[in-house]
Formats: sequence, C-alpha cells, structure tokens
Amino acid sequence: MNGMDVQWENRDGIDWLAFPSLETRLCEAPAWATRLLGETPSQAAEAGPGNGYLVLEMPATCDLVSLTAPGAALESHTLRSLIVTRQVSDADSLRGESIQYRYFAPQHGVPEDTATGSAMRVVAAYWLGRGAGNELRALQRSAEGGWLASRVENGRTWIGGRVAEDDGMEAA
Repeated sequence: MNGMDVQWENRDGIDWLAFPSLETRLCEAPAWATRLLGETPSQAAEAGPGNGYLVLEMPATCDLVSLTAPGAALESHTLRSLIVTRQVSDADSLRGESIQYRYFAPQHGVPEDTATGSAMRVVAAYWLGRGAGNELRALQRSAEGGWLASRVENGRTWIGGRVAEDDGMEAA
C-alpha cells in the first residue's frame, strides 16, 4: 500500500490493518479555520508532508455534525486533508466512543469521507500525544457514520472498524 508494510489480522470478528505509526506536530490553528467551519479550534497539529493532514481539535462542547463543511474553499487555504476532532465525555458518547471526528479532502476529490481509516491513524497519533492512551474508539460524524477503533503498539497503529448502517450497530 503506497510502499508501506501493512499487516492484517481478524480479532473478535473485526478486520484490523496495521500501519507504521506516524507523528503529529503541534502548530498554530489557522485563522481561516473559524471562518470556514463556524467554530474556533482549541488546538491544531500537522502530520505528514505538506499535502498530508491538518488536525483541528474542537472544544468538547462543539457539535461536529453542525460544523459547516468547508467544501472547495478548503483548497484555497491548504493542500492538507482536514481532520476535525473532539474528545467525548461518557455523558456525550453516543455508542461508547471517546473521540469523534470528521474528514474533509476536497483537494483530493473527497468533499467528506464516510469512514476514513487513514484519518483514524492520524487521529490515534494526535490523541496519543494528548494523553488519551494507546487505544481509542471513535465515531466518524459523517452523514453515514463510521465506527473505527485504533491501538498503537510496537511502532504500528492498528485500525479496525465498520461503517455504521443503523442505530443498532455495536461499536467496533
């Protein structure tokens, strides 16, 4: 996969892929983020090269579903794919997740993705650096919704999950 050594395993009925772990670097939240999303990020980080990822952490009170999708306007501000994330309290968790996020990459032909394993790899690295631990359960707050889980161990980030199809779906 793009020259990466990817491992696979099935654990408890979930398919898991392991990618080399990556690092996120804290950076200043860009001024355009508030204008495009309608909410001010509390922190920001970058991952990968100049066309990699920009992670914007939103306040815990932010409803990610109500954020304005940046659309094609994102392309005029960055070449990076945009991951907007927030930590979720037990009281705010919809199905046992500790993290929620959305993923936008119109500059790469993806206005908003449903369930993005490559983004979950970045989310895992970001929240590990923020002290959230090496295992996460996340809900991607796209219209369709996607459950993803991650675990970071021995220099690899394992990603597993499924696309949520109805409200009765169990978390990965």
